[in-house]
Amino acid sequence: QFQQRSDIVREFQSKNISVEGVVVAEDGSHAIINAELISEGGQVLGGTLYSVQRDRIVILYRGEKITFKFGRF
Repeated sequence: QFQQRSDIVREFQSKNISVEGVVVAEDGSHAIINAELISEGGQVLGGTLYSVQRDRIVILYRGEKITFKFGRF
């Protein structure tokens, strides 16, 4: 199972995701990913933008939650 998760994460990371900014708000959070504004719950690179926080986003991809951490914008 760990190997399968590792393969899924590696597959997603090969898509070269670029997080250019985030907006965290009570009425809906968004992330700018690969120059596209994506709402929480929206589709991105074959996955779903699961969560947006000030210093990370979480994408649900093929059943796995993949976290991307970054410095605050």
